[in-house]
This record gives sequence, C-alpha cells and structure tokens, in this order.
Amino acid sequence: MKVCFIASGPIEWASARYRAYWVAPYMEDATVVELPYEGDKLMLPYADVYIWQKRFDKGISEFISENGWRQWWDVCDPLWWLSPELSKDILDRVEGVVSSTQALADDFTAWSGRDCHVIPDRLELSHYNKQREHRDVQPVRFIWYGMGVNRPSLAGAWINLHRLVANGHDISLTVMDDMPGTPLGFGDEVPIYYVPWKLEHEVEVIAQHDIALLPPYPGPWGPLKSNNKSKSAWACGLPYSKGYNYEAMERLVKDCKHRMNFAALEGMDVRHSAAEWEALLNV
Repeated sequence: MKVCFIASGPIEWASARYRAYWVAPYMEDATVVELPYEGDKLMLPYADVYIWQKRFDKGISEFISENGWRQWWDVCDPLWWLSPELSKDILDRVEGVVSSTQALADDFTAWSGRDCHVIPDRLELSHYNKQREHRDVQPVRFIWYGMGVNRPSLAGAWINLHRLVANGHDISLTVMDDMPGTPLGFGDEVPIYYVPWKLEHEVEVIAQHDIALLPPYPGPWGPLKSNNKSKSAWACGLPYSKGYNYEAMERLVKDCKHRMNFAALEGMDVRHSAAEWEALLNV
C-alpha cells in the first residue's frame, strides 16, 4: 500500500516535520509532497492513501476522489473553530481523522460527532545529536524557541524571571525564533539574547543552554496543542519549565543535579508514529 503525506509546508515547519517528513521514512512505502500555495502546481505521485497534513485543497481532493483513492485528514490545531464550513467539506471527503493530542481529538468529536484517532508528535531521534552536560555555571541560561508570533506566551513567565534576578540569581534568556531582529519588549531586567531559528542548528543551540522556558500558549487554544517543544528539550538533555512556579524555577537554577532529572525519551521515537499510521490504514 502506497501512502502519500500532503504536507502543509516545508520540513522547517514544525507540524509538517513532526507529522509527515519524519514519519514517512519509517513506513513501508510512503512519501511526502508539499502542498503549494495558490498559483503553484502540485505534482501528485500515485498512492493508495493520501493524508492531508493540516492544510487542504478541494480541487486536488476531488481528483483523488474521482480516482477512487483514499483520503485522511491529520490535524494539530482546531481548524474547525475558524473554518467550520471548509472543515465540514473535508469531512465529507475523508475516511478518517487523526489528531496530535487527546484534548484536540475530544474537541473535534464534540464538534463533529465523529471519532478521531490520536497519534502524538514524536521525534526523529537521530536529529538530536547533542545533549546538555549539566554543571554549575554562571549564568544559568534559559531558552525559549518557537514562532515569533507565539512570543506573547512568555509574558506570563517574565515576572518570575525578573524575580530570580531580584533575588540574586545570575540568569539569562535566549529567544530563538524567526524574529531575531525584534526585541521582546517586556523589560530590561533580564539579559536577553536573540538567535535566528534554523533547523540545522536548533539542537546545537538548545544543548548549549540549561533550562527550556516553555510557557503554554495562552487562551483556549493552548490546552489542545502538542507538547513537542518540551520533547525537543528533553531530547537535548534539558528540563523544561512553564515559568509559572517560582520555587520550581529557583530549584532548577540553583541545583545542576536537579536539572539532570529530565524526562526519559521512551515512546517518543517517530518510528512509533509510523507503526501506528500503518496499523490504522491497514484496518
């Protein structure tokens, strides 16, 4: 059985990477193509099953349906909140839906009345080829990474960073994203360094730090999102903090041995996702 993931974007996009590009190589016969934006054409390879990873194109879907090929929809955000009519149209065309978290699956089922399978975001472990060796250091370096538009999530953690400095702790914060030329703008109480995010150097940069600062995305969207950022931190040998518990943050700053007690990577290998997809599609 041939499978084709139609990815939402290039491998540099986190959702496309975790849910398509990293998964396909471990399936028996799977490939990935990138869904172009308006005006560009897609060379669609033959497959028995096409998996729409987040984005969707009605014309391509109609072509797939006319040829009797199967279609699935893989989601990592509640797209039905903002595009309900498009989402209903997609559901009329696909055989099944897969989500990245149980909370997202539950939200989808409540909205649609349809079942939703869960395949979590997992890691291509060979990508994470460097891990932090924790020791007593000054300063203790926090790092946040993601898309620049998600920087507001740091607002809730800033007061605790400021509090650490006020209590005499030598710390710094690195912001690694696609907006390195734009200041964070929360204040000058904490030294901040800006690094452009690039897939080829993200592991090296993360592994040069001590604690990943990863506050949840604010509002109702946040509880539905994947924890792939914290998984990346663990794979680089870092503990992570949401930034809301001052005492827990202070312990991580003060005790390098405590920073070594990060979560194990058991079950996070993307091979598990590939196996789950194959089991699902072969039913």
